[in-house]
Amino acid sequence: MQKTTFPLKMAVAVLSFAVIACVIGTPAPTATPVPTNTPVPPTDTPLPTATATDVPTPTATPNVAATQQAEQLQALLVELKDKGYVDTTEGNARPLDDFSQDWSDVAHYNWWTVTDQPIGDFVLTGHLNWQTASSNTNGISGCGIIFGLQDNDDFYGVFVDESRIQFTLRRGTYLYDVGVTSGNGRLKFGNPAETDLVLVVKGQKAYVNVQGDYISYTLSADQTSHGILAYTMLSSSATGYGTRCKMTNMTLWTP
Repeated sequence: MQKTTFPLKMAVAVLSFAVIACVIGTPAPTATPVPTNTPVPPTDTPLPTATATDVPTPTATPNVAATQQAEQLQALLVELKDKGYVDTTEGNARPLDDFSQDWSDVAHYNWWTVTDQPIGDFVLTGHLNWQTASSNTNGISGCGIIFGLQDNDDFYGVFVDESRIQFTLRRGTYLYDVGVTSGNGRLKFGNPAETDLVLVVKGQKAYVNVQGDYISYTLSADQTSHGILAYTMLSSSATGYGTRCKMTNMTLWTP
């Protein structure tokens, strides 16, 4: 499901998530619908049961790429368990659809859901690739992930920009910075940029790794992280295509 665009209004991060008057972008008096894009199709539809006429021919050739990806995920889970970021390495992993969108509405964001049921603790891995049509921008542009999405559209969002990780909490019509518990969340990318992503959510803790080090965050005590997962992106340019985001090799693991 694609969600209608909302203006981005940002407040400075404090542990109490207090609103300040700093607003990124100027919201319209009412939300303006955008043309409906093709939604990201569900990825958890069960495959048809094989019958005697469509059983594939057995082959001795293993799927090397899939085996390697599974081994890498298992190694990652062992690392995360050693760090205390997950409680177990046992769980279910499934690939998510690739994502590719352009967005040229300055200081606005949109989202496309990728799970049809709420999830709690999870590990998300994948590869991000993004670029902005104009380098003369001062705002945040890049790919992002929304989790804990509620029926009232409250959520947590992680946007990866060329210079920082923008970790936000949406409550009502405002976005608040989620404060960093450890690390600084600062990045050094060019334009275009690409990176691997690891996002871990465990209860009211979250961990993000895009350049080798884990940045940890403490989530709000009164806003759950249990909810729908979605792709998102944010643009700070209205030139040409604005901001372009691609996410590939996305894998969702749940304990």
